[in-house]
Amino acid sequence: MKNLLAIFLATALLSGCGGYTVSSNQITFSSARSGNFEIYVMDSDGTNVIQLTNTEETNWGPSWSPDGKQIAFSRGRFGDGEEIYVMDSDGTNVIQLTNTGEKNYSPSLSPDGKQIAFSSDRSGNSQIYVMDSDGTNVIQLTNAEYRNALPSWFPDGKQIAFMSDPWGDDEGTYVMDSDGTNVHRLGQIGSGHRWSN
Repeated sequence: MKNLLAIFLATALLSGCGGYTVSSNQITFSSARSGNFEIYVMDSDGTNVIQLTNTEETNWGPSWSPDGKQIAFSRGRFGDGEEIYVMDSDGTNVIQLTNTGEKNYSPSLSPDGKQIAFSSDRSGNSQIYVMDSDGTNVIQLTNAEYRNALPSWFPDGKQIAFMSDPWGDDEGTYVMDSDGTNVHRLGQIGSGHRWSN
């Protein structure tokens, strides 16, 4: 059971790092193959690659909605303001959900599709927030000294896994209830396992 949890967390957190997410028979991912990071989809066998975004800004961190009809993602410029957007799975109907001028990134849609967990530095230090899927009712869930990032929902929607101090000296994997309570650390990743954003 412990090994299964570790595999789930590693996959979930790595996918939230701007990598990929899978929905039924398609994979959505971010790639700079066109010269700029854009969002793509492809069939699960790697065929039928389709570019969904085409902007001068960076598009990354895609996350499927549970029904596979929408994709949440971040758009902006690294080191500058990034905002959370959602679009239909064919790249149309792009809607901006946050508008803070700060870094808002790594969206993760809840299993019921009603909420989005995400990272934001709007409070001065990157923390985990949750908002309704239309961008309203934003609530800060963590308030720690270290940066907290890369949230990912558990399949039952009752808990959220995240990393504290990613890319720092004290990287750790944490789990909390979906309301931000009952935070507990699962382990330290260690200096030999660095991720890049």
